[in-house]
Amino acid sequence: MQKHQKTAQMRFASLSGSNPPTSPNLFGYAIPPTSLLSLVKNAFKHGDLQDQRYPLEICLEVTNNQLSVTVKNQKRGEAALASHGYGLRNLRRRLEIVYGDRAALAIEETETVFKVTININF
Repeated sequence: MQKHQKTAQMRFASLSGSNPPTSPNLFGYAIPPTSLLSLVKNAFKHGDLQDQRYPLEICLEVTNNQLSVTVKNQKRGEAALASHGYGLRNLRRRLEIVYGDRAALAIEETETVFKVTININF
């Protein structure tokens, strides 16, 4: 994920104000491949990452055997790319297949902010 963020930083110079993800002890916690990448790519595709007041936020936390991954970004204005929701639907399905009811994908959307949280109980 950090490699993808560095690549994107080269494309979007204003990302220097973004909050780099912290690295909790993730030993023993596995998630389906590309799950995190899907969330980060969505933020770059649909988010407004030019405004340094609202940096891309990526948070990984492990508490009480629950992995929580949150990606939050400012939404683009009128120039937003069309979205059909396939990426998030596919991610939700992958989580269901692997974890059943032990995983949840929550989407919070306001007029200006888009936030996706994945919670997985181990």
